[in-house]
Amino acid sequence: MKRFILLLIATAFAVPSIKQFEEYLKAYFAAINERTDIKDLERCISDPITIITMTKLAVDNIRGMTDEGVAVGARYFKRSAEELVKMLKPCYEKYPVLKRLEASIQKNSEEDIAAKLLNNMGSYFHLATSAYAAICDKRFRDAGANVGAMVNEIFLLPGADNSMKEFVAGFAESIRESKDPAGLFGCAKENKALFDSLNNACDLIRGLIPENMLKGSKILLNATREFMRMLSPCMNGYSTFKRLNDKLRSATPEGMVRLMNRAVSTFFHLANDAVEAFAQKKHKKAGIAVGAIFKELFLH
Repeated sequence: MKRFILLLIATAFAVPSIKQFEEYLKAYFAAINERTDIKDLERCISDPITIITMTKLAVDNIRGMTDEGVAVGARYFKRSAEELVKMLKPCYEKYPVLKRLEASIQKNSEEDIAAKLLNNMGSYFHLATSAYAAICDKRFRDAGANVGAMVNEIFLLPGADNSMKEFVAGFAESIRESKDPAGLFGCAKENKALFDSLNNACDLIRGLIPENMLKGSKILLNATREFMRMLSPCMNGYSTFKRLNDKLRSATPEGMVRLMNRAVSTFFHLANDAVEAFAQKKHKKAGIAVGAIFKELFLH
């Protein structure tokens, strides 16, 4: 709170006039593909200091590229988007993208936003850095364009939830698949139940209780077979995926547990890494950890 108050004071010297804020909104709307003329919103536009202050704090933290900074940035990024929608809501009946944005903001938690930022840090670093510089320099049209581009990618793009693609990329990296995993993305359909099963399996395995390890291995084997079935229409040319798929056909939970017991520490750490990654919604890291389990079991 103290930092926010200090930034509020500092930002007061860079806050836009209403006219400048309208320029910010025009660029913001262009970036989120809202085509309706801004003039119908003019009667709802008020002092933008809170929105600009929160936005500046958000992008300043995001551009630092640390886990803690991104978490703080995600919190203020969500709040700034909420404040903007709240300001404009009495006037936005003719604005379909703003309505979609409001629904998506409600759906995405701060943790969801942070995970998206961390999973595509290169792109967001450049947008956040450009937005921060533009706000400081009072180039509010440029600031609106960069912030709007971030809003569009996080909340509005059809593929905004790339969690399965990220998981596939991590899994492919871990099993050392030589072919570019992008060719599998067309079959990588979002499947929360699959992630829940993989997470549950790894949670049971990391407890190292024999009966739970067996139960976890059954769940893990079934979930990974389902994962492979999902990818199979796109698997042509993916030799390592095919080799693993062949191994899974004859695998048994009992055999998996026997192999795990030969290197208990290794499998504990990999299962623990997977559970932590799923909890943080870092799906590429989860894919790396789960892929490493199967590499250790079947691909030596």
